[in-house]
Amino acid sequence: MKVIHKTIVKIVLSILVFFVALLIMEFAFRAFSSVMMNYNMEMHKYAKKLKKPSETSGLTHEHIPASEAFLMGVDVKINKFGFRGPDLLEKKPEERRVMLVGSSITLGWGVPYENTFASLLQEKLNARNKGKIEVVNTGIGNYNTTMEAILFKKNIDIVKPDLVILHYFINDAELITSKANNPLVSHSYIAAFVYVRLKELMYNVNYKSRSIGDYYKDIYASDGWTRAENAILDIKNLCDARKIKFMVLIQPDLHDLHEGTDITKIYEKITAFAGTNHIPYLNLFPFFSEKFKDNPKSIWVSHEDSHPNATGHSVIADEVYNYIIKNPEISASVFK
Repeated sequence: MKVIHKTIVKIVLSILVFFVALLIMEFAFRAFSSVMMNYNMEMHKYAKKLKKPSETSGLTHEHIPASEAFLMGVDVKINKFGFRGPDLLEKKPEERRVMLVGSSITLGWGVPYENTFASLLQEKLNARNKGKIEVVNTGIGNYNTTMEAILFKKNIDIVKPDLVILHYFINDAELITSKANNPLVSHSYIAAFVYVRLKELMYNVNYKSRSIGDYYKDIYASDGWTRAENAILDIKNLCDARKIKFMVLIQPDLHDLHEGTDITKIYEKITAFAGTNHIPYLNLFPFFSEKFKDNPKSIWVSHEDSHPNATGHSVIADEVYNYIIKNPEISASVFK
């Protein structure tokens, strides 16, 4: 009996030591992650601290109202409506609003709020206007255009926009499905890190010969692009019914800014769709290509994260502002 008792004690102690070691490693890894930024871990923190499951059909998640987190080196504050930026007050008759619809680039991932193109565009518009213009940033990370259209319908009566800009990133036609929530991955930074690394390893093994051009060709040959087209038309039709001006802002992938590639053919496909459906659009690719094609990483948030940094957002703000003031129908919606 004594031998059995000692064996049980050893097993229990071994288990306790193992879990204590895991706990110490978890705290150490969290401390390390707070100092050394890693894109995947920052996205994990974003999901954990600023997102919640959505109760709206078709949406996997939404922002947690009135939440805040330090992500990718910057403060991200979400207002009570789930938007990044200050709370909206009751809209006055003399005020105008521009509503930005999009995903993580629209949100301003990795960029201080005052340096996002939403904030910069608002400053530029107000410098020209006699009244007050608000640019409302409704972007949410890990959304595609189908989800953005659903959220737009939910938010339109909150924002009451005069101009809606769909910030369309080239991979927004990608299909996104709900995933089962793994409690271990959700609550453990180490588990999340290992999970992401394993996924990356499997992807590299299975698709190591694929280029980024192949990736986009697959997306636009799939049902995802058809769904994106329908979602864009849903937004347009609702704007038309409400007599709200609508335009599409096409955001290029910052991995490759050279002309004549498979990716540029995708931009042509998007602009052709917009033209056929009489949707005003601004393709940002030529502007980014002209300035940064030889060194696109100079406008990345980090060496492993191709979201545009503050310089990239400044380019977006400048070109959107120029487009608005050069197009009478669009400018009439925001200027008195």
